[in-house]
Amino acid sequence: MGKSIKLLTTIVLIVVFLGCQKDYPTDIPNWLEERIKAEKKECRKGVCHCESSGACLLITEYELNNNDIIYEFTTGSGGAFYYDYNGNFMCDATSTADCNTCFEYDICDKKKIRVIWDQEP
Repeated sequence: MGKSIKLLTTIVLIVVFLGCQKDYPTDIPNWLEERIKAEKKECRKGVCHCESSGACLLITEYELNNNDIIYEFTTGSGGAFYYDYNGNFMCDATSTADCNTCFEYDICDKKKIRVIWDQEP
């Protein structure tokens, strides 16, 4: 009886722990976490980018040459939008012919740090 209780307790703890894990890093800015939560909420309502247009959202963290951290929001349809670490919109790279035209930022030489969130279909 004691072994089965330990086993059941272990299984419950594993399920609870895995169920509470986020599918994005915990060390991201608050605005970005809220944006991801909003996207997930829209998907639960059936208004998901992936399902409606096949253009899943991918959020990637990059470092620029001046050590600034930026976030790139891309979709399967080719859109690329950049935000600085504080959540300020930098530019829409899909409407520019040259990556140097992202305001004062040179996004040509960005270094990928990690994928923050990949919206799955």
